[in-house]
Amino acid sequence: MAATVTTKTRAEIEERWKWDLTPMFPNDEAWEVALLDLKTLLPAINELKGKLAVSVDNLVRVFELDDNLTRAMEKVLTYASLRSDEDTGNSQALAMKEKAESEKSKLCAATAWILPEIMKIPEEKIREFSVSPAMQPYKRALEVILRNKPHILTEDEERLLALADDTLDSSHTIYTLLTCADMKFPTIVNDNGETQQVTHGNFITLMQSQKRAVRKETFTALYTIYEKFRNTVAACLNATVKKDVFQATARHHPSALRASLHSDVVQQEVYDSLIEAMHRSLPAFYEYVHLKKTCLKLDAIDMYDIYVQIVPDFKMEVSFEQSVLWVKEALRPLGPNYCSIVDRAFNERWIDVYENVGKKSGAYSGGCFDSPPYMLLNHQPDLDSAFTLIHEMGHSMHTFLSNSHQTHLYAEYKIFVAEVASTVNELLLFTHLMKTSTDKKLKAYLLNHRCDDFRTTVFRQTMFAEYEKLIHNKVETGTPLTADVLCNEYFELNKLYYGPEMQTDPLIKYEWERIPHFHYNFYVYKYATSFCAAEKIVSLIMSGEPGFVQKYINFLSSGNIKDPLDLLAEMGVDLRSVQVIEDALSHFRVCVRELGELLAEESH
Repeated sequence: MAATVTTKTRAEIEERWKWDLTPMFPNDEAWEVALLDLKTLLPAINELKGKLAVSVDNLVRVFELDDNLTRAMEKVLTYASLRSDEDTGNSQALAMKEKAESEKSKLCAATAWILPEIMKIPEEKIREFSVSPAMQPYKRALEVILRNKPHILTEDEERLLALADDTLDSSHTIYTLLTCADMKFPTIVNDNGETQQVTHGNFITLMQSQKRAVRKETFTALYTIYEKFRNTVAACLNATVKKDVFQATARHHPSALRASLHSDVVQQEVYDSLIEAMHRSLPAFYEYVHLKKTCLKLDAIDMYDIYVQIVPDFKMEVSFEQSVLWVKEALRPLGPNYCSIVDRAFNERWIDVYENVGKKSGAYSGGCFDSPPYMLLNHQPDLDSAFTLIHEMGHSMHTFLSNSHQTHLYAEYKIFVAEVASTVNELLLFTHLMKTSTDKKLKAYLLNHRCDDFRTTVFRQTMFAEYEKLIHNKVETGTPLTADVLCNEYFELNKLYYGPEMQTDPLIKYEWERIPHFHYNFYVYKYATSFCAAEKIVSLIMSGEPGFVQKYINFLSSGNIKDPLDLLAEMGVDLRSVQVIEDALSHFRVCVRELGELLAEESH
């Protein structure tokens, strides 16, 4: 009788593999006290209502008090979110998260008068205030507020939007609980002949099996469940897109896409040129699909073949401990100070390592100004998980350095640059492993992994970006996002990107259902732009260009003291030019060619 592999419960995971949240609060009771204390910060703020134009001191004071409230609120909400993500089936932790989100909505509503009142201050007085020495710590914040003036509403309208925030976000909450806590996937027989339940955490690992029957069974097991829930998941995504469109319209933006780009000060041409550049490079991607089909010796390649390694007779298992060693070695080019902080992440338990029942799927770096930059993983014993670790470490180091060098007001870097540091780290690991290995099969394996990085982070995320733009356009032009519409549009776009040799299994039309980023309001394109920017950065780091590493550390330490495109341009990486994208795609073509040549050598 075949053995059964089961996922451990939270209680069965050793403490050393769990993150330590006590630097935030020693226990849940202390968190409850902090939640109640949030209300005590409101009276001092509201005493200034109607008085901001009276003096620069009043304006400075409201910036300071509101920043203190936001900081305290972030700490309370972050702790509750992390506790809930440990086990989404934990009703107590979920209740904490809901209480924190509800309190945030109330506090945001109570302070919604601040922006409209600042907008009413006469321009002459604003200019007078802005040159005051007392205003200097808040000068950029004031400039950003004034830049957003066309999109700031009246006090009553701002309060109404703030009160609705929790309700408008409910579609994402429902989606997360449905897919992470309620959905259960069938069992399959894995490579070892064991009966194993398919989960979000092990799906990709199972899809990398050298046995096509295992891949197909896993693929079918996952997507037949999504097929059953397609109408519910479609309703969630439809509600999320409607929320994006509603908020963009309410704030006088021409579209949801333009509204999202506005906060990062990114022109739509950057978004559109990314998609156009990707379309021009699809023939190179088709070559990679052909190479994979040839190496796997398939008469026809299908979507459940796309994750499997094409290096014959090569299997690499990577323990978490080995991943840690690689991460430390790969990051040495960034200097001893950077590496000493990486050591703290491992020694002080900033990382929640292994999958457990109910744990939020995927991986992320999270935290707040007053916490370590925590990392949630669902580590599997494979190379992908090693790259995931160093990826999330990049996010956490970016957060740590920004928090260490900026005040709370300017520490949070813009989403547009959020994926740069993580992708730089991945490229450094790739470079390190390629340099230190003499094994041609391992090098071919790594090149295959590199090509797959391009597939997943550049081509695939751009496909997602195009899909996101498409579905938002549909809602903006009055087309309902039914399950059929979402499935059909996704299927056609998938065929375009994967090309004529891909024999597309019809179940792939349900893949959009398992992509949580479609609920993140035009986030995914930033993976692609960041990847291309990271290509340029790593080439400069490894070339030994004098002073560049310090420029990069300065970038990581800058938070949001400047607009994101300007911060990148200061390093010589200007994403306003499509050349950065084109150069990265040229490197993809080189990787595909090198992989093909290496595999040809190995076959003789």
